[in-house]
Amino acid sequence: MQSKVLLVMVLYKEQLSSTLTWKTLLADCVQSDRVSLYVHDNSPFSQTVSTPMCVRYHHDAENSGLSVAYNQAAQYAHENGYEWMLLLDQDTTFPVGALDAYLDAMDARGEQARVFVPQLVYQQARNPFSPVRMSSCMYAQGIFLDEGFHAWGRYSVVNS
Repeated sequence: MQSKVLLVMVLYKEQLSSTLTWKTLLADCVQSDRVSLYVHDNSPFSQTVSTPMCVRYHHDAENSGLSVAYNQAAQYAHENGYEWMLLLDQDTTFPVGALDAYLDAMDARGEQARVFVPQLVYQQARNPFSPVRMSSCMYAQGIFLDEGFHAWGRYSVVNS
């Protein structure tokens, strides 16, 4: 069965079409009935979304925060038959084919997995940012993990 995924992006004071995430990942959004984008805009002023086919836009001038945005998106996903949510930052750069890779992983391993966590790196892909290994003194250090299933107790992840 093909999975249906809701991409969730929380914006703040940036036009959707100018974000790195839109430019590197979301152009495919209009090409698939499996994928839609939920935008929670915490900016003081709303914006016009030029590609409404795949975008559910919600303006929140009160800037209620990430947890409110994620919970509202989860409610929307539940009500509209989405099995998965992909949480996105507005400033993340994705490699070509990333969305297809996520969809393939969801289709192939969706029954076995509850969360997919990409390896996030910075500084020209030399330093791992997420996931992190937590130490006993609450110090987090980014690590490279092999692809596969890992226990939650040893690792923590960022939200995108």
